[in-house]
Amino acid sequence: MSWEIVREDSKPCACGMGLLSRILKADDWNRYEETVSLMCSECNKNYVKYTIDYPSSGMLETAIHWVKREEYEVFCRLETEFKEIEGKTKNEINEYLYSNYYQSWMALFNDVPRNKKAVWNKLCHLNLIYFSYTKFCKDIGTKSLDDHIKSYVSYTHKDKLLKILGIRDENIGIIHAKSKTARIQYEEAKHTMMRNSLQ
Repeated sequence: MSWEIVREDSKPCACGMGLLSRILKADDWNRYEETVSLMCSECNKNYVKYTIDYPSSGMLETAIHWVKREEYEVFCRLETEFKEIEGKTKNEINEYLYSNYYQSWMALFNDVPRNKKAVWNKLCHLNLIYFSYTKFCKDIGTKSLDDHIKSYVSYTHKDKLLKILGIRDENIGIIHAKSKTARIQYEEAKHTMMRNSLQ
């Protein structure tokens, strides 16, 4: 298996004193590999390489962009802040759900025998799972059924959980608003960075 050059081109860089060179290679499995080089000493002071992995035809491809250094630094700072805030928000919501709705949730399973088939049937009835009983058994593995039932009292399932319990809780939205604001700032920084990138 070998890689062959499919396309090779270059264009002037941002300052016009050098080139942005692009080489696209492909192999026998229809995988692609792209190399983008910024051949300009001036632009190399102001731009940094930024890569994005994305799915394409069932495989992972990588796109390469050259982005402005100062915009990349802002993006990295806001991304880090967002991830920290999001992590804290998820933990806070998990704790809130557990302290307020755990008993109500577990009460739905009081009459459900603790065997995989009965729990699977109940979860299907609640529209929480749509996959086969066989897959459910594999996913459970050695985890206890009670632990699996408890796992739905979590950030991941918060919307379905509250809907099933027939509860509208504005406190969840208030807690979640913290990470929403950080996400908007992070996404705006990424959009600005990508809009001004060399590609």
